[in-house]
Amino acid sequence: MTPSNTILNLQNVAYHRGDLGFNKRTNQNVKTLYNTSLMYFDDTDKFSNTNFFIMPEGRCVFPYIAAAELCWALTGEKNTALIKKYSSMWDKFSNEKGEVETAYGYRMRRHFGRDQLFELIDLLNKDKSTRQGLIIYWDPVTDGLMSQGKVKNVPCPFAWQVNITSENELQLTLFMRSSDLVVGLPYDFMFYDQLALALANELEIKKNNIAIFSANSHLYEEHEPIVIQQLMLDETVFLPKYYSTKFSLSEIMIDPEAYIEEIRGLCSPDVEKRKEIYNPKPEVFE
Repeated sequence: MTPSNTILNLQNVAYHRGDLGFNKRTNQNVKTLYNTSLMYFDDTDKFSNTNFFIMPEGRCVFPYIAAAELCWALTGEKNTALIKKYSSMWDKFSNEKGEVETAYGYRMRRHFGRDQLFELIDLLNKDKSTRQGLIIYWDPVTDGLMSQGKVKNVPCPFAWQVNITSENELQLTLFMRSSDLVVGLPYDFMFYDQLALALANELEIKKNNIAIFSANSHLYEEHEPIVIQQLMLDETVFLPKYYSTKFSLSEIMIDPEAYIEEIRGLCSPDVEKRKEIYNPKPEVFE
């Protein structure tokens, strides 16, 4: 197990000590860490009564894009019309209909013939001590083992679970089979941190922490210059805390664009500052 409290630290460890190999599917040289954990804790003493999420260190990333991905997921749709307004990344994984067959929101809310998200909310409202608040994306019929090629992209996060502490605070744990340390992980963190906050607001409780466990965290050789450059930056200067919103899940679904623009506005000054320092555009490998 490789524990960390920063994304940059995981990138650093992968660069210096990752298991060097070749990935056949992507045709890329890669350095891999196995069984990693990433944990962020809200400092409730220092930031009392304030909700926030932490900007990943190093290169410039855009929290409003993670917010747009969250809004898309909450629709339960495969169609990429909403997310295309804010990011072209999902074009690589969409079909000729403009749909992502394995879209996380679709898997969460429709694919298995049930709305897992609102069943989760109902469960947590009825029993805050439950240990069964688990949402699954992975479909073994199309995704697993010898099913390669059935779908264009299989889920990297395959499940997430919510627990509520004795102090009535929400903890979210994300489970990943595979994590791209440069392209994917910063956005996965921001997506699920925003999801945890919106879910806590929906339940009218506080958000506590988010933890991410990954079986395979990898650094592509082509992304190594980005990690090297990030390690040269003074991360203590570029670690702003983004104070987030009071939007609940229901409120986001009513007016997703208002949520996205609020996140964009809250984060804009620090994002613009980052863009002046370091804003590479790493390739997304299918």
